[in-house]
Amino acid sequence: MITLFVAMITVTISYMQAKQNWSGSMAIKKNLNENKKFVLAGDFNVIPKEIDVHNPESWTNDALFHEDTLKKFWSMMNLGLTDAYRAINGDKVEYTFFDYKRVTNFINNKGLRIDHFLTSPEVTDLVMKVDINREPRGWENASDHTPVILEINN
Repeated sequence: MITLFVAMITVTISYMQAKQNWSGSMAIKKNLNENKKFVLAGDFNVIPKEIDVHNPESWTNDALFHEDTLKKFWSMMNLGLTDAYRAINGDKVEYTFFDYKRVTNFINNKGLRIDHFLTSPEVTDLVMKVDINREPRGWENASDHTPVILEINN
């Protein structure tokens, strides 16, 4: 498994350009061409689709959901990766991140799905379950992210 965190900082053109320049596409292509089993997992700080955010209209100018960021993300996905959560859960609406700035966001389920498991075709066939566990987010001093659990058949 390859883990990843794409830093979220104040949205600036230079930040968006840096984010778009990173995709790891050479390594992804190499592993896909060699039919390797791998999972690219972590906090991508990317909202892939409107269904993955409460109130998508308010995020269109943010780097997380900006048109240029999405183009880069989908060009990486189109190399042959699968969003394991969507493959298993279809259009189910769940979020992995709830901003601390608005205390009621978690209570009212106003969040984002920005933590992802992206799988190679060989792993996609083995995915049994992908769950988002909201419970720990409600604990005292919890992270603003919720755990996402990927279960694969070995």
